Amino acid sequence: MAKGDIYDASKYSWQVRELTDGGVMIRYDDTISSTNKGRYNTSSLVSVESHDDKIICTTKSGSIYYFSVSKCAFPMHLLNLTMRFGVEI
Repeated sequence: MAKGDIYDASKYSWQVRELTDGGVMIRYDDTISSTNKGRYNTSSLVSVESHDDKIICTTKSGSIYYFSVSKCAFPMHLLNLTMRFGVEI
C-alpha cells in the first residue's frame, strides 16, 4: 500500500477494530467470523463517508478504501463509525 492509493474492497466482509492509540482501522477478508478476524487491514482511519451501499474510508496515509455496507460482519460496527465520524450509514 502506498500513500494516496485507492482500493476497492467492496467484495470483502469487514469489521472495525480499535487501535492502541484510540483510533480505529478496518480488517477485511473473504469471510469474517469469531475465528477469522481478517487477513487484510487498513491503517488508522481519519474520515468515513457514506454513499448508497458504500462507505469510503480515508486513512492517515491518505489511502482511500471502498467497502460495501451490506458486507459489514457485525452491524454494531456501523454504529461505531456513525458515532466516531458523524457519518449517516
